Amino acid sequence: MDAVYDVTRRETFTNLSDIWAKEIDLYSTNQDCIKMLVGNKVDKVIVIIIWRK
Repeated sequence: MDAVYDVTRRETFTNLSDIWAKEIDLYSTNQDCIKMLVGNKVDKVIVIIIWRK
């Protein structure tokens, strides 16, 4: 089972653990299935601005 989240939007990662992981466990027909977490958009440049006084 693959679960994909958007690395540029933290809420997509949070939703994986809060919602989708539970849904997978609840509805999966194979309780021993391997779960893989995939971060999407890792090629995007994330700009962090640090303000100095």
